Amino acid sequence: MFIPYADSVGDRNGVVIGGAVLWLMDAEEAAKDAAACEFMKFMAAESQQVTWHTGTGYFPVRTDISSNSDLTTFWLVGLQAPRRFYYCLSIITVWLRSFFSA
Repeated sequence: MFIPYADSVGDRNGVVIGGAVLWLMDAEEAAKDAAACEFMKFMAAESQQVTWHTGTGYFPVRTDISSNSDLTTFWLVGLQAPRRFYYCLSIITVWLRSFFSA
């Protein structure tokens, strides 16, 4: 996945906006590093990335899961929910305006 950054900053560093990143730092203790590695494997697993994306709206950190059927269904159907909400809200707003202006 390409994420643009300013050429003047040199190497990439810092936080990637949007939640599409997982960071892991060296704890300098083998047991903690191993546990952190297992957690990262869990977080990067396809099923967890689908759950993360569809539940939070943050982008998955993996581009290789874009053909996942749950994701494609979410993109086609689930993302329509906000549109339906705002459509209903606009109808209610029009109705309220007509009710109070009468």
